Amino acid sequence: MIVAAVAESVRAAAGDVAGVELRGLEARMDDVEFLVPQWGTTPDLTAMPALRVVQVMSAGTDWIDPLVPEGVTLCNARGSRDIPVAEWVVGAILGAFTGLLWAARNTRWEYRPPRELSGARVLIVGHGSIGRATGARLEALGAHVTGIGRARLGEQRSLAAEADVVVNLVPLSDASRGMFDAAVFGAMPDGALFVNAGRGATVDQAALLDAVPRIGVVLDVADPEPLPADHPLWSAEGVLAITGHQAGDSVAADARCVALAVDQLRAYAAGRPLKNVVRAPSA
Repeated sequence: MIVAAVAESVRAAAGDVAGVELRGLEARMDDVEFLVPQWGTTPDLTAMPALRVVQVMSAGTDWIDPLVPEGVTLCNARGSRDIPVAEWVVGAILGAFTGLLWAARNTRWEYRPPRELSGARVLIVGHGSIGRATGARLEALGAHVTGIGRARLGEQRSLAAEADVVVNLVPLSDASRGMFDAAVFGAMPDGALFVNAGRGATVDQAALLDAVPRIGVVLDVADPEPLPADHPLWSAEGVLAITGHQAGDSVAADARCVALAVDQLRAYAAGRPLKNVVRAPSA
């Protein structure tokens, strides 16, 4: 009998998967083979000796990757959250360029002519599926987009010097931790915009605070999270908006993640290959 301990939303959608017993995370764990955890509620994976697959419902796996034992396949939800994150980034840039975000924080009448996104130079650091979706939407609005992926990480400083907007979509890893530092922010032109929908810990927070208000900032992620109410980022001039790590969490995206998890569960039960494998057991 294949056993799955799954998130409640997945359990509700997977009742017809043949040969699978569906359990909640509070149930017996020692015979669990397939796990779909909720963000931030990861059970003790060392207490699951039968575990073979962990399927998360997020694109990033940094929050669980160190906990997944050797010999267990880790899969993400790549592609499921591209649309809302891309739309959040476009909204952040448009809100900054039009002055709407500034006006929302500064309740006074002041003449501030808008900037045009058309013709703006946008650097997207982290050019996976979300980065490509973001770039396509920005190009449709006339922006000139440069995207750099994993192979070109390290070029962000030189490319930032030519950018009107720098978008961070980088997943967190040892290599990316703190990669947006004083050198990168110092290279950005006066009046440029930094948008972070990647991970908070990829940014040197002290360097970011030193860079404002010479540059503008819009954030969906921070370090730490949740960001304490007395953190200086909340009141720093030039920080135009901070949302609570929610850019990818639209209702439609959540539904796509559930559908993916159920498809993955069906594939595992039938012995078919899994999609979106981030880490596979060593041969």
